[in-house]
Amino acid sequence: MKRFVASELWEKPWYRKLPPHLKSFWMYLIHRCDHAGVWEADFEAASFHIGHEVTESDMTVFGDRVVKLPSGKWWLTTFMEFQYGSLSDASPAHKPVFISIEKNRLWDRLSCTLYHRGQDKDKDKDKDKKGDARGGEPACFCSLDHIREVGTTLGLTKQHLDYFIEHQSNVSLWSFHPAPTDPNRVQIKDEASLRQGLTRWIEVMEKFEKIGRETA
Repeated sequence: MKRFVASELWEKPWYRKLPPHLKSFWMYLIHRCDHAGVWEADFEAASFHIGHEVTESDMTVFGDRVVKLPSGKWWLTTFMEFQYGSLSDASPAHKPVFISIEKNRLWDRLSCTLYHRGQDKDKDKDKDKKGDARGGEPACFCSLDHIREVGTTLGLTKQHLDYFIEHQSNVSLWSFHPAPTDPNRVQIKDEASLRQGLTRWIEVMEKFEKIGRETA
């Protein structure tokens, strides 16, 4: 498979200051990770190909460009956005990417500008003119557990959160879309919209509770 590499990388201070063997190690990671930027750690093989010993401690020089996953694998955090720009579940070429995202539980880690819900062919042709069902806006995925966590910090009760998640499509706050491979994850515009929607839901609940007390 082919991988894109930015020529301006050599001018980036963080890369320029790396010793030669770690420059080679970064290139090795880019070329040996999977479609989603996940590398199954094999420092022995990396050392062999680079011609210089590298260990897990060397990963720290890359800062937040790499993250160690609970599985022990390493994820290159900017890989997908640089290689693909954006992802679409309507693109056959992106299927291996989604498989890796699901396998490595990366949904909650994706940038909100990376994933765009796929369109059918007819809608895709008219996309520039009409936009998609969500106005052509970028979206990201979050788990239902994350929605509950955010709602709880904002003051929503479990009962209100359960009702919100079950009936959100009827309350006109925004529309959730299911993740392609996980019914426990939903597509939202961004984190700010999530908090805004939950805050509005609090206002709705307080209004109805006030009416209920006044008519009791």
